[in-house]
Amino acid sequence: MARISPEEKAAIDRKWSGSAQTKTDEVLVVAGLQDNAPFSMLTRDGEPGGLLVDLWRVWSEKTNRPVEFRFISSQDLTTAVADQEADIYTMVQGDALAAGLDTASALFPVATAVFYSAEEGPVSLDDLPEGRVGVLEGSYYEARLQKDYSGLSLATYNNPSAMALAAANGTIRAFVGEVVSTHAAIDRLGLSGQLDMVSPPLYTESLRPSVSASRPDLLSIVDKGISAISNKEILTLERRWISDPELRFFAKTPRQRPLSEEEKTWLADHPIIRIGVDADWPPYEYIDEAGVYKGIASDYVRLVSERLGIRIIPRMGLSWPEVLREAEQGGLDVISCITPSEERGTYLEFTAPLPLRAKCPSQPQGQPHVYRTQGSGGEKTGSGGRLPGSAVDCQGLSGGKSRTGGEH
Repeated sequence: MARISPEEKAAIDRKWSGSAQTKTDEVLVVAGLQDNAPFSMLTRDGEPGGLLVDLWRVWSEKTNRPVEFRFISSQDLTTAVADQEADIYTMVQGDALAAGLDTASALFPVATAVFYSAEEGPVSLDDLPEGRVGVLEGSYYEARLQKDYSGLSLATYNNPSAMALAAANGTIRAFVGEVVSTHAAIDRLGLSGQLDMVSPPLYTESLRPSVSASRPDLLSIVDKGISAISNKEILTLERRWISDPELRFFAKTPRQRPLSEEEKTWLADHPIIRIGVDADWPPYEYIDEAGVYKGIASDYVRLVSERLGIRIIPRMGLSWPEVLREAEQGGLDVISCITPSEERGTYLEFTAPLPLRAKCPSQPQGQPHVYRTQGSGGEKTGSGGRLPGSAVDCQGLSGGKSRTGGEH
């Protein structure tokens, strides 16, 4: 027996039980809660299952890194990752940082709400007696409740099912739980008619993979793998595990692609972007009587500005031919909505189209695009040009003439 290595023992363990008690370097251990459906649980076959389990299986395929799953009690999860008994745990950022862990990019949002006995009626956390509010021990919202409701004493539980049963039998007046997993527990226990939820949710956070702060190499691997998982793949998993469309939070707020370090540096160096617009091309874009930039394209421009944390300023007083000339000569960084052409492609880089369905009888259908200018000498912009990456693209009109002159 002494001549059998830990790796060989772990391989035999995994073969027959699906996971190993001995942690080895070649297999990453993903920690989770056993009674946390639909995120993580044991299936009827005794195998790990759930939305997060399937997501990490997809991650494993993307990275070609094997993973196994280990269920740990809620109060021990962060310690297990910090001590490297487990490699990864998916949690909210605040809890991870408080435990000295590093977090990767956000996966999807989760909401927390107050649940109560339908027979006794709705409750307010400000009016509940001490010791009558349940909370999952070690959860991110336990600390927040203690801070936000300092007069509230909390009764801690190990899983959502235990809290739901305690509320149903009157042991506690109410409890605070993650919305999706709590609804799953209530349905599984047959308590749908006995417990209800206070709307809107109390807190909303994003789940993020967390690793030990001493393992930046692993954090980088995790981030690259997460970036390789498409929003469509996550939506498929969400639909598979969350049957109620109203509880599918990712479908309502899909994940944004994280910016690269190069892109972050570029944006910090270029906080103001000059944009060329058509002053008289409603409903796509126009300048109103008060001198305010409006229209469909302006709404996209506003969202891009908010998401990137930069100022995008329209150049006023230019005709459409002047906008094109300024862009070609480097006086503008972006044009908000335009049709691509071979000639324009010599000094512009176009994005993929976005759907624009406004009806405008003077213009036929086609594909106008938001675009960015190329760098000096015709090279495409990157870290050395005016704008990195792709700009937004529009779709709806092609070859239409603006009133300010020239074809879009």
